Amino acid sequence: MPTKNKTIRCRVDEKTKQDFIEIANNHGLSESELLALIISKTINEETQQNIYPQGKILTKADTELKQITLRIPSFIMTGAAIKAKAQGMATSRWIKSLVQSNLIQPPVLIDSVIIALKETDRGLAAVGNNINQIARRLNESVFKTDMVRIELLEEVKQEIKKVRVTIDELICVSRDGWSIDNES
Repeated sequence: MPTKNKTIRCRVDEKTKQDFIEIANNHGLSESELLALIISKTINEETQQNIYPQGKILTKADTELKQITLRIPSFIMTGAAIKAKAQGMATSRWIKSLVQSNLIQPPVLIDSVIIALKETDRGLAAVGNNINQIARRLNESVFKTDMVRIELLEEVKQEIKKVRVTIDELICVSRDGWSIDNES
């Protein structure tokens, strides 16, 4: 015997009710369908956060690779292959990364993002070298502090800003690639 669906009710002000009806209509849903969708999404997000708690140390058994067979329609497989190729990945790796990035935050980085991060890391190393040179000059003699020009310090500051912007852009690109909300 099928189970009956249960009812959830709440009271809201008139403006909220009208806004809710408008949103439902804009999405081609009834009020009940929209409410059920919101509840389902909220529960799924809450459950998803508990799958792999942040800071949990994974054991060797947790990271052991398992194989699955996946049967999907050819049009979806074709779409996955196109997306994988656009990101420079094999289709199977792209699908694995897609699943992983939807279970674990932050998402898996694609090859082009990893390459860009390595370049950014080299930039940070250069900035570190500049700071070491400035520190060495200051330590050589307290009386030679005029050798450290304000322009050099400003140049280091600008380089750091550029690196931070690049890193932020890479994070956004990676999250956009996996359709993950950038506000988290």
